[in-house]
Order: sequence, then structure tokens, then C-alpha cells
Amino acid sequence: MTNVVVIGNAQFVVDCVGVLQRTADVTVRLVISDPAVPTIGGLVERCCRVHGLTHISATDINSDRVLEAVAAAQPDFLFSAYNMQIMKRRLLALPTRATVNFHNGPLPRYRGINVYSWAIINGEREYGVTWHDAGEAIDAGDILSQRMFPLAHDETPLTLSRRGFAVGVELLAEMATPLIRGQIDPVPQDHAQASSYSRKDTPNGGRMDFAWSFDRLERFVRGLNYYPIRNPFVYATAMVNDTPIHPLKVVRFGDQTGAPPGAVVDVERDMLRVACGDAVLGITEALDANWRWVPIGELARLLGIRVGDRLT
Repeated sequence: MTNVVVIGNAQFVVDCVGVLQRTADVTVRLVISDPAVPTIGGLVERCCRVHGLTHISATDINSDRVLEAVAAAQPDFLFSAYNMQIMKRRLLALPTRATVNFHNGPLPRYRGINVYSWAIINGEREYGVTWHDAGEAIDAGDILSQRMFPLAHDETPLTLSRRGFAVGVELLAEMATPLIRGQIDPVPQDHAQASSYSRKDTPNGGRMDFAWSFDRLERFVRGLNYYPIRNPFVYATAMVNDTPIHPLKVVRFGDQTGAPPGAVVDVERDMLRVACGDAVLGITEALDANWRWVPIGELARLLGIRVGDRLT
């Protein structure tokens, strides 16, 4: 029998635990989740209670308490599934065979965090997810399983992350048995192709540049639109009359009119038309300076936006 410990959060770890429970010759000995990660109604704890699994909550997965619990479970494999904490050397040393991590992005091209946003902003045509051998170098371990898929033209970080998690569960179901049997040959990453995004990396500081083309601005706004959940990254921001607004959606309204980039060319009840580098874009949804959704016409009225004002 192969002993497994799983660290992770939300519905994804619940689904992964279900896959591992259905895998022959596997026993899930312990599940660890982070109470700081938002979830609905103690989802992971409830799942473990229903299935009779041992569960602990930990805001520090590298604490002595957690290390002792993992060591007592005598894991052959440690699975990290939507785990937001960095696993340190002592934890990584506990499984006798491997620590396997899920990265909701294609490695090595998109290492790090907020990679859904970066892929959309960068104009990628396809995306992917990766299960890989974990180590102290973050997201740099050998690839165990990966799948690429096309990006939809209206993809947002929320839709892309959800698609990635669904594919991740499918891949785990496919690879669990051969992994346990030692039938998967890890593939080293090509580090020369790697890009890594940290918490310090933000696209243009979140500021929209209306000299950009419409396509670039549209990807920028869409790639930073996490609404209705709290944005964990940076909001797309434009300044108008010394006040920030945060567009959530823009549409192409027409060709350039000759107005300077950022100039307001029309104010309507459901759209604020603004000149950009190669077109007129319409801002149809936005948050105010306090990140509250306000109808665009009402927002324009409250801020006194008029034709000829400049967004920067």
C-alpha cells in the first residue's frame, strides 16, 4: 500500500483527494489545508470528516506540529494541490518517494504567481497546467504531466483558473496509477525557456496607457478583471480628474477620431468612449476608487466626466 499526504485548499484539493482515494493501492493518510485561504463552509474539513480522513489546518505548513503529523503518516508521496505556501527542505525530505506539485500554468514558460493574468495580458493563444516534481527551487522541478489547451477570446483569470483546475484533476486521474507504479519518466524543464512572475511583478504598475492599441488595452483590462471576487493582483487603473477608476470591460467602438490618446470623446448612460492608440474604446463596466461596481453612466456623473477630459 502507498501512503499519501495531501496539502491544498478549496474544491481543487477535495477533487484531488477523491481521485487519490479511488486509485488502487493508495491510502490518503493525512490532508492539510490553510484556514487563511478563502473557501465555502469549511469545505476541506467537511470532506475529510465525511470520508473519515485525518485533517489538520495550518497557517504554517513548515511548523514542527505539521512536520510531526506528516512524519507520523509515513508518506511515500506528498501531493501539493492549490497550496499557496512554500514547502521548505524539512517538509520536502519527509516523503520517501517524491513530492508532487500542481502548477496552474504551463512550465517552464509561466512560473510563479498570477500567471493566468500574465498569459492573457501577453496575448497567448494557448495555456496549460503542469504536475511536476517539487523541490526547493520553485516551479523548476521535472515535469510529470502537462496538458496545453486553447485560450478563449474572452478568457478572464477566473475562467482560466477554473479550466486549469478541471484539467489538473483529469491529469491526476490519468497519472496517479502509473506514478505509483513508477511508470512515469520525469521530463527536465528547459530552464532557458523559463519566465517567472513574483509578487513584485505588475504590468505597467496596473496603469492603462491609452497610447496602446485597443487590442493591448483590452487584454490588459480583461487580464486584470477578477470581479466579483477580490482582486489578488493589481487593478487596471485610469486616472480621471485626479480620481482613479478601475475598468473591468472595454469594447472597440470605432476607428481613431484624431483625438489624443485618453481623450473622452463621448459620455453615455452605458458607455464612456475614450480615444486610444488606434481606435475608440468604450468602457462599459468599471469599479470606483473604492473598488465598488457603479454603472458607468453614474460613475461619469459622480466624477463630473465630460467630453474633452483626459484619462491617464
